Amino acid sequence: SSDKCSAFADFNGDIKCRSGIHSFGTWQTVKNALCSTNGEKKRTCTLCGYIEYGSIPATRKLLFDFGTSGTGIYKDKAYGKYNFARANYWYSPKTKEKTTKQVTATVTGKQLKLTTAATKNNNSSQYIETSASATQSKRPLSYKLKAGDIIKVRYKVTKYAKNNSNNKENPTLTVYGWNGTATNYKKLGEKEHNLNTKGNNWAVAEWTVPATYKLSTLRLTFKNFCGSTVLIDYIYVGPKASAPK
Repeated sequence: SSDKCSAFADFNGDIKCRSGIHSFGTWQTVKNALCSTNGEKKRTCTLCGYIEYGSIPATRKLLFDFGTSGTGIYKDKAYGKYNFARANYWYSPKTKEKTTKQVTATVTGKQLKLTTAATKNNNSSQYIETSASATQSKRPLSYKLKAGDIIKVRYKVTKYAKNNSNNKENPTLTVYGWNGTATNYKKLGEKEHNLNTKGNNWAVAEWTVPATYKLSTLRLTFKNFCGSTVLIDYIYVGPKASAPK
């Protein structure tokens, strides 16, 4: 504020503002806002030291960023308070032969590395989803998608098994959601991967959500990606204006 307070020293030597109109410095963050939890900020009068506190609105966004294990964003109830920067909170079932997982996840550097099995599963697609367990599907999320929100995935295909006989069509990335009560997962977006994209280049898939949807689980499905390797840089869910550029 540009307003000035009339500062004076009381009997104890403490500086007070006579008029109660302060000259504040800039806001400082006390506690970061999370997806569904407001944050806190403060600013201090440069004349008397009075501290004013304010609220920072909740971000209302999910960001699965695999380099943020220490930032605390996953402590919010929208994530079920599970740290999705760790691979053991991404679930994938086993192949139809029951010998390996459809998709094996590891965190390498600041990306989620996904290695797909060489054979198809029963429904010809391989998937990985948010879960409270790496060994079984447990729906941890509590997030309400609104119409016009987006889902955005930045990824890189570092290895594609073009000669694998199971990959008869162009590879396709699809996102599904589950609301905790429906019989089936809901398709939220689908994109065919451009095989002409060079292996060193990142690709971005983005989908606009057409209607409000309660999200308990987010699933990434890879069709015709058998025997391949994909790096996920981030997965974003929320308002388009707040999405990573």
